[in-house]
Amino acid sequence: MAAETLRFDPADTRIQTDPFEHYRRLQCEAPVYRGRDGSGDVYLVSRYDDVVAALRDPGTFSSRTAPIPMLLCLDPPEHTRLRRAVSRAFLPRVLAPLAPGIESRAHALLDPFLDAGGGDFVAAFAAPLPIAVIADLLGLPPADHAFLRAGAEASIRGFGAGLRGDAQTMAEAAEAMIGLRDHLQRAIEAMKADPPDHAGGRLAALARDDEADQDEIIAFCQLLFVAGHETTLGLLGSGVDILAREPGLLERLRSEPENVERFVEEVLRLRSPLQRVFRITTRDVAVGDTTIPAGSRVVLLIGAANRDPARFPDPERFDLDRDTRGHLAFGFGTHVCIGSPLARLEGRIAFRAIIERCEGIAFDESDAPVPITDGTLSEFGWRRLPVRVRARHPDHTDGARRDRPRAGHHPSR
Repeated sequence: MAAETLRFDPADTRIQTDPFEHYRRLQCEAPVYRGRDGSGDVYLVSRYDDVVAALRDPGTFSSRTAPIPMLLCLDPPEHTRLRRAVSRAFLPRVLAPLAPGIESRAHALLDPFLDAGGGDFVAAFAAPLPIAVIADLLGLPPADHAFLRAGAEASIRGFGAGLRGDAQTMAEAAEAMIGLRDHLQRAIEAMKADPPDHAGGRLAALARDDEADQDEIIAFCQLLFVAGHETTLGLLGSGVDILAREPGLLERLRSEPENVERFVEEVLRLRSPLQRVFRITTRDVAVGDTTIPAGSRVVLLIGAANRDPARFPDPERFDLDRDTRGHLAFGFGTHVCIGSPLARLEGRIAFRAIIERCEGIAFDESDAPVPITDGTLSEFGWRRLPVRVRARHPDHTDGARRDRPRAGHHPSR
């Protein structure tokens, strides 16, 4: 089919549900694809080398796509200053004490799920775990979890509603974002006088000592809940989807637990939770054979780049033995995801628990999964993922349920 007949609309729910065949066509027929949406022309870049080159060059491919003080929408030097400050909350010595609590929460969420023989994995596990972990990171109590999750999910729906022109959902999202912001502001204010030794306390200290503006700190905390929740949810859901599709993989990982980390990285490559990032060009720039004019909106297709056969041979196949180094699931360069160490830690702990305690995972043929199609148009994953599970006999879990730390315990508190 000729390139001029190719049509790619990121808002098409069929493409959101399964974009990968479309990515292959883009890479073959129009690696820099010029499309249109309600705001005018947009350029979509799909080949690995081109996406990496753009991510390396924030001077040309600017992140200032919206007038908000979030890291996602800043360029150097403002981005450099703020990232250097908030990165103190993600040092290994800050994240390490979270591991026992993550493990405890993972097992606590699995208990009723396994007892019931399965259910909606997203509602039971993939959605509540990342919210609880981010709340623990910031020192927020379990009583806040339901409010924080509702605020994060409504905010995400609002981004998509803006792209679709859904005024009612946009208004609801704006109200939710204001509520989430006010809640986080009160929490940071309460910590400023005597900042605790956890990430939330470190962020509060930055605001107290004027090392970062408090509005920037609050926006960063909002970003943690909005972006961190959805991306980790996507990772967890896609991992279980793959385990259900490839039953032998569960047994292999059980016998080779050292490969859980490789499993997480291959899930991230194959099913990147974040499929696209957005940029604006500051000058005319050549990408391949196409010149993108200054001031153009550009979509860098992370999910396509991670399946570029020029970078990852046989890219459509899940391969536990693949060298996944260089995948772009968490971005690249200046804007590589600051929360990626935490997301990886969650993924490793969660899948170890699932592998230890599940004898088998299969799709629930009586209840169809629901893909994400109502978010920012960038996420890939499931709103609902009904599966059936068989629990391993307690004698086979190698003591996994013995002496686990209490859910929500944070050694630094």
